[in-house]
Amino acid sequence: MTHPIKPLSHIPVCLHSLIINDDLFSRIVSTGCFFEIDISWDYDHQKLYIGHPYAFYTKVKKTPLPENIEFALAIEHLKQHPEIPVIFDIKDANVIPTLLDLISTLQNTIYCHFFVKEWSLPMPSTVTPEEHWVQEHISIEDIKRFTDQKIYIIGAIRCYSREWILTSPVMLRVFDDAVGIFDSITLYMPNASQQPRELLLKIVDYGYIPLVNIDTLPKNNLEEIGSKCNYIGMTDNIDLASTYL
Repeated sequence: MTHPIKPLSHIPVCLHSLIINDDLFSRIVSTGCFFEIDISWDYDHQKLYIGHPYAFYTKVKKTPLPENIEFALAIEHLKQHPEIPVIFDIKDANVIPTLLDLISTLQNTIYCHFFVKEWSLPMPSTVTPEEHWVQEHISIEDIKRFTDQKIYIIGAIRCYSREWILTSPVMLRVFDDAVGIFDSITLYMPNASQQPRELLLKIVDYGYIPLVNIDTLPKNNLEEIGSKCNYIGMTDNIDLASTYL
């Protein structure tokens, strides 16, 4: 099914956080801010949970799992406040059937973010893949399951370095792959470094909505992109996130 690109009426800015514990969630609830939820799959208990794949914590960061809120609590908040938009960052294809069922019960403006498997290749020989990437990379075939939903579909390119994304042939296929599937395209830079302005503008030129890290992109670049389209902003600062209450 073809998924036509839906223009935005304004520039929404979403709160990004690796941890959504009770304290942060209380602030999210009180402000009614636009926020992102990372969603992974618990293989032991066969259910969704908020957070990255376990390997991200145990093997990459070597830290304890965060004490995130239960997924059901976030869903209840969204049901009570349909005016609040949300980004579901899908970290494992196994969450898709359950998430699709949940989305059908929500009236909120919903965005779904995916690391596109096909856009992460070819991987440079100098890069050692992190253990959780195998779960996070979602195939276009799986992403197509969302195209008949009234949601914004965001495709992310895992950029192994600035030089790689500026010279890699991957950008030649991104815009062909995106037709009829994606509303938005974003560049996930290592260490949250600055996204290349020229590629963000190319995303706009091809008619897609860029997801922009407003914490790192200079103000003049944000203004330039904003003069051409309403982009989706992402920030780690809750005070900069859009509010809807």
